[in-house]
Amino acid sequence: LIQAIARYGVTGLRVPGRTGVWVSPERKLASIGVAVRRWVGYHGFALNVAPDLADFEQCIHPCGIHGIRMTSLADGLGHGAPSLPEVREAVTSELASLLGYGRVEMASAATACGVSGSIGTTFAGSACSQRAKVSARRLAVNGFAMWSHMPA
Repeated sequence: LIQAIARYGVTGLRVPGRTGVWVSPERKLASIGVAVRRWVGYHGFALNVAPDLADFEQCIHPCGIHGIRMTSLADGLGHGAPSLPEVREAVTSELASLLGYGRVEMASAATACGVSGSIGTTFAGSACSQRAKVSARRLAVNGFAMWSHMPA
């Protein structure tokens, strides 16, 4: 996320003892969450591109901490802020690069994985890749498919 927002001239910070991406010790731009329930792991993030932040001002306290202000790319960049599709593509591209995927292309999660509504990884030799007749590692994230060739 920090690398993705840097594309727009925004400096993202880590604040010791707190999760998420911050633009200052008092202003949080993105939330990151991890949980385990009934032996199932859940993880995700929320990057504020252009949301209505009014609820955060009145009743939601980020990380349970009072005095913290949520912000957004639109709040910080004004009219020069990128659109949600632009940010989605930037985050996906940065994630693909960090994970070593060589190619990113738009596809629905159902098309990318062959399973309706799923988000996850598939590997060559699995039923999903056999149906797609490809020999590449694939990851579907928010409607993007990432590809990396696997050694033969």
